[in-house]
Amino acid sequence: MPEEDTRLSRIERKKDKMRQQIITVAMDLFRKQGFYGTTLEQIAQEVDIAKKTLYNYFPEKEAIISAYVQGFSRKEAFHLDEFIRSYPDIRSRLLAIFEKSAQTYEADPEVWKVYTLYRLRNKFNFSKDEELRSGFEGILTKVIAHAQEEGNIRLDIPAKELAQHLEKYFFMTVLSMLNDLEGFSLSDSLARCVDIFLNGVTSR
Repeated sequence: MPEEDTRLSRIERKKDKMRQQIITVAMDLFRKQGFYGTTLEQIAQEVDIAKKTLYNYFPEKEAIISAYVQGFSRKEAFHLDEFIRSYPDIRSRLLAIFEKSAQTYEADPEVWKVYTLYRLRNKFNFSKDEELRSGFEGILTKVIAHAQEEGNIRLDIPAKELAQHLEKYFFMTVLSMLNDLEGFSLSDSLARCVDIFLNGVTSR
């Protein structure tokens, strides 16, 4: 490898290490004292960097939350093939994904509420919205595409399009939960989401 490439690779690794350190420290502070009770100044102080350096990585606190969510989804996607093999059909796979998501959201509601509102705020800024996407759509696309290969999902609609519809339903269900933390069962609502997606709304 040329010396210049080696140097650039080293710089990129250092940047990535710093980025991950910022995310780890910030998430710890958010959980201890709340998202709105934490400032960028505090995060910079805990990481031991200048505030200007922090801005170079994350211009606002919401961007840190977004990066955390994206990292979470990438970890899930890494084990996706093994996950698909662990369940017998599309229904059980989607229920398992949604149940795990429900547990994650209910365990850390403020983090996910901030991320959800941040996404909504940038929904019609298409380049920004694409940048903020969690990767959940990609996971659903792969699961649906596998079910199409098995002959369990219609083939006339692309897997990505079906995943987009399901993600929108999921997104609105989560938003309902975040607005009614006490009286809302996310697990039950997401199970209904899967049922409607697979079976429609006509009477059986």
